[in-house]
Amino acid sequence: SFEPRAPAPRHSLGSEPVSASAPQSSRQSSMRLGVIGGSSLVSFDPKDEFQCIGLDIVSSSSKTVQTDYGSVNVKIMELKGTGGEHTLIFMQRHGHANGGITPPHKINHKANMRALADLKVDAIVATTSVGTIVPHFPPGRVGVCNQFIDFTGQVVTYHDDDAKFTSVTEPFHRHLNSALLQTLRRVQRIEADVQLEFTVWLSQGPYYETPAEVTAAERLGAHVCGMTCVREAKLCAELSMPYSALTVASNWAAGRHPGDAARALDHAEVSETSARTTGTIVACLVDLLKNGFAKDAEEAAARQAIGLIDHTSLGDNDS
Repeated sequence: SFEPRAPAPRHSLGSEPVSASAPQSSRQSSMRLGVIGGSSLVSFDPKDEFQCIGLDIVSSSSKTVQTDYGSVNVKIMELKGTGGEHTLIFMQRHGHANGGITPPHKINHKANMRALADLKVDAIVATTSVGTIVPHFPPGRVGVCNQFIDFTGQVVTYHDDDAKFTSVTEPFHRHLNSALLQTLRRVQRIEADVQLEFTVWLSQGPYYETPAEVTAAERLGAHVCGMTCVREAKLCAELSMPYSALTVASNWAAGRHPGDAARALDHAEVSETSARTTGTIVACLVDLLKNGFAKDAEEAAARQAIGLIDHTSLGDNDS
């Protein structure tokens, strides 16, 4: 099968060394890691998966976090051992409460991201099930998002009353992505020149896309279609929280199934395919706690300042 080479990193994504933003040591003896589950990680109840890096789960509890935007349920796991002391905070974006699933267009993203910020996470790793457009990213494979396209026209921001203009040149954290990619290539046995970083097309949901929409998305540069992670990435940019999305190819996008372009999409089948990737996702989390991820020198200061562009700095001729 055709496996295109991964595109070379662009200068804007840090391909050239710059002393002012050189990454610091990635090893972190303590990390508070937010984990967001979706269709590909409905629940998260690890037992001994972290013992291989000298960590045991010493406590696990559920907590309801109250925010100005609503309440959010999370599961907090404390891990200790020779591998250090870490905290995992798991959130299910769709709720899955009382047997129901919160539709993607009804998810309270502002409350979800604010809750993780209030819990002072160091980074967020989300899972997002996507329909794959490109033939070299078949269902069952896991990659990461590095760009998005959002033509939904739906605004999500913490700044409805006083405009702040947030840069999303890098909507997904490059160093966090880099750490995840190392694990994904090793676990899935995928060579370094095979593409695993993708542009996601945001669909409004809960409908899947039409074949015509998929073709349009592809022509505009998208590799996969999803319904949730883009809005999380935008809010995390406003909050200056490192965010990455593990991109789980759960199905062929509409019209792209090999040999059966008219095949209808079925959510039960999508969920079943996604569930088979849990081992790969957990391996990413294990490696992240073991090795940490690199951070730019100015990143901590940016989080303190909530690195936003003030709208008052824009002159009449600025765009």
